[in-house]
Amino acid sequence: MTSRRCSKARRVLRWLCLAPLVPLVWACNARPFEAPTVKPQTTFGNTFQASLNRELDLLFMIDNSSSMSSAQDNLRANMPSFMNVLKGLPGGLPDLHLAVVTSDMGVGPTDAADQLVQGCGATGDDGAFQAAPTGGCTATGLDPGATFLVDSGGTTEKTNFGNQDITTVFQCITALGASGCGFEHQLASIVHALGADNVVAGKPTPPMSNAGFLRDEAYLGIVLLTNEDDCSAPSDSPLWTPPSQSLASTYGPTQNFVCNEFGHLCVPPTGGPAAPPSRLAPTGSPADMVTYSPAAGPDNCVSAEGQGMLTPVGAGGFADQIKALKGDPANQILVASISGPTTPYTVTWATPPTPDIGPWPSVQASCGTHADMSKPFADPGVRLLQFVGQFGGHGLFYPFCSTDYSPALTDIGNAFRQLLGPKCVTGTPTARSRTSRAARRPSSTPARTTRRPPAGRSTPAPVPSVLAATVAPPTSSYSTSCAVGPIRRRGPRAWSSARSACRASTIRAAAVRDETGRGARNAVSCRRWRTRSFPRTRSRTRASSGTGSGSSPCGARLWAGARTSASGRRRSARRERRCRWSSCCTARRGAPGRGRSAAART
Repeated sequence: MTSRRCSKARRVLRWLCLAPLVPLVWACNARPFEAPTVKPQTTFGNTFQASLNRELDLLFMIDNSSSMSSAQDNLRANMPSFMNVLKGLPGGLPDLHLAVVTSDMGVGPTDAADQLVQGCGATGDDGAFQAAPTGGCTATGLDPGATFLVDSGGTTEKTNFGNQDITTVFQCITALGASGCGFEHQLASIVHALGADNVVAGKPTPPMSNAGFLRDEAYLGIVLLTNEDDCSAPSDSPLWTPPSQSLASTYGPTQNFVCNEFGHLCVPPTGGPAAPPSRLAPTGSPADMVTYSPAAGPDNCVSAEGQGMLTPVGAGGFADQIKALKGDPANQILVASISGPTTPYTVTWATPPTPDIGPWPSVQASCGTHADMSKPFADPGVRLLQFVGQFGGHGLFYPFCSTDYSPALTDIGNAFRQLLGPKCVTGTPTARSRTSRAARRPSSTPARTTRRPPAGRSTPAPVPSVLAATVAPPTSSYSTSCAVGPIRRRGPRAWSSARSACRASTIRAAAVRDETGRGARNAVSCRRWRTRSFPRTRSRTRASSGTGSGSSPCGARLWAGARTSASGRRRSARRERRCRWSSCCTARRGAPGRGRSAAART
C-alpha cells in the first residue's frame, strides 16, 4: 500500500513539474510557419566531341573600274592582317579555296555600247576568276591551268602554288588595274562566278574556268571592295541599248546616274512617297543641288528592287541566289563589303558635254570627293548595304575611304575565325533522367519496394539538369505542422526532445522520412501533444478481446507483452498512456514486446 502511495505521489509530482511546459509545447503550433530560403544547386557538365569543319571557300570581288588603283594597293598592303588571323586558327590555316573576281560584266551585246562607253564590252570578264600575275609580280607559282589558290592548311599542308606563302601569292593576283567597265556589276559578277544564276539539276554551274572552287560542305565567304554602288542589270537591259546623250530620252544620258535613277528609291526632301531621284534640275541650273539623305541621317534611299530596272538584291534576287548555295546559309555564309557609306546622298548638276535641254545629273561622293581623284572616294552604296544586310549577323559593312584597311581586314578575319571555330551547343537541354535504383540493379538482385509518402506530405520535384549551368529547383512544399523524427526515447524525456525540435520555425515534411521508410510513422505532431486522463487499470480480458478503451492498437500491443504480475500491469498501463499521449501508438511499437503473447495468456 505504501508503495502505491509513493508511486502515486511521484506521478503527481511529475505532472506538476511538467505543467509549466504545456504552454511552451502548445505555442509551437501557434507560431506562423514560413518557408525558408532554399538554395540548393545542381551543376553538371558534359563534354561533346565534334569534328570541326575547316573548309572555307573565299571569294574576293575587287572593283577594277577607274580610280580603284589606290584602293587595290591599300588591300594588298594590308592583306597580311587578314591572313595572319586565319593562320592563327587552332590547327593553323583552314582548308582554303581562295579566288578573285572583278566587277566587269559588260553592258550587253551591242557594238554601239562599245563605241560610246569606254572600257565596257559585251560581257566583260564574265565572272571568270583572275589568276594572272599583276602589278610588279611576274609569276604566281600556281599549277598550270589553276584559276584559284588551294591550301589544305593543317599540319600536312598541300597547295597548288608550291612552297610560297599564300599571302604573297594572293597579293600577286589582286592588282587588277582600273580599266574595267564603269557600270559595275559587282553582285552579278559574284553570282555568276559561283554558278548561282545557272543551276542545272539542282547544282550550281559556274563558268568552266571556275569549276571545283565551290564545295558542298565548305563555308562560303565573300568580300567586296568597290567605290560605287552595284549596277547589275540583266544582259538584255535597255538601259545602255542604244546609248543616249539626251535628257529627253527614255533612260536619259548613258552616265552613272542611270544606276541611281533606275536602281534607287528616295524620299523627296519635301516629303511624300519614295520615288526615283529625278534627272531634271529643280530650276534648270547647273548650280542646283538636292539632298535626299543628309550626312547625319536619316537614310532616305533604298534599293528599288522590283520597281526599277536593276536586278533585285533581296527577295528573289542576288541574296537569295547566294543563300541557295548552302543548306544552312545562316551559319555557312559570311559576306563583308568595303564600300561607300549610304549617307549623305546628294544629287548635283553640271553643264553637259553636248548641247541638251538642261544640265546633266550626278550623285556626289558620300566620302571623299570627285574633284581629287588621287584620294579615295566612294558613292553611296545603297544596294550593297541592303545586300549585306540580308545575311544578318554574318553581313559586315566597312567604309571605303579609309587610308588603312588593316582594321577592317582584321575584323573580317576574326569573323571568319569565329565562323570556323567550335560551335556552342544550342537548343533546350534535356533533364538528366533519374533512373530508379530498381532499374540500375542487375536482374539477379531483388529491387527494393518503393514506399509512397504519407498523405499530406509532398516530395520535392526533381531539379532539371542543365549543361554547365546552375538552376534553382522549384519551391518545395512545407508542412504546416511541426514534425520531428524518429523518436527513440519515451516518457517525459521524449516530450522534451519533441518540444526542442518543435521550436524550429519550419521543418520540411520530407525530412521526417528515414531511408528505411519508417520515419513517416515515427513523426510526432505537436498538436497531438496534450494531456489526457485514462483509467489507470485495464482489464486483461477487454484488452485481449478488443473492446473498450483498451481495444486501441497501442493498448492491445502493450497488453500482449505485459507480465501477469501486478507491477507488470501497472507498467503496461503507464506505457499505454504515454503512447496515446504521443499519438504514435502504432509507430512506437513495431513488434510485440517480450513475454507471452495475448493468445498465450488467454
